[in-house]
Amino acid sequence: MKKILAFDLDHTLFDTVAFKHDLFLLFQKNGLPFEVAEKTYQEQIRLNNGNYSFSKHIRLLHEKYDFDTMSLEQAIQQFFTSDFTKYLLHSLNDLAAILKDYDTFIITKGDPDVQWAKIRQSKLNRILSEEQVVITDIKHEASIWKELNDNGGVYINDNWQETQHLMGLFPQMRFILYIRKDANKFYDPQTVTIPTFKTLDELKTFMV
Repeated sequence: MKKILAFDLDHTLFDTVAFKHDLFLLFQKNGLPFEVAEKTYQEQIRLNNGNYSFSKHIRLLHEKYDFDTMSLEQAIQQFFTSDFTKYLLHSLNDLAAILKDYDTFIITKGDPDVQWAKIRQSKLNRILSEEQVVITDIKHEASIWKELNDNGGVYINDNWQETQHLMGLFPQMRFILYIRKDANKFYDPQTVTIPTFKTLDELKTFMV
């Protein structure tokens, strides 16, 4: 029986920092300052209990600012059907080589339409089926972690604070931390007490 391996999506497999930067630039080109797009993005997350909703973000912008709705919607539609492989943090071939030996899942939170677009347009769906993608919310995520814990699963993400919290709740799970380029902004990587990796070659050493 294969072991269960669960990846976080944002900042672990997918460069969400670069993605949001390009999205906010798109807003800027269509009449909304970059800072406004960024500020309302954070505000919408705060108002939506930590979850991002693209439709609610646009609604919030409509309430506060005047802009060319049709032009922005056309630009957004084009953006979300473009090639997202440039945002992948690891090559698809290298990922596929690791995933073949595990029952693998992506566990992610956020707007389902946006998260699916990231997965499909980055071609991650070529190595993972839709059944292997779990888009959750605060209400349902506890049951997902329990299932991973009960089956001795491995969870890989970039958020050390979240990982420490999960380690206390689910002692049977195994955790591996991806050290992203800007990790120092959030914690001291030297204080991490679990295996860490920056490249998939490093990850492989923990997967034997």
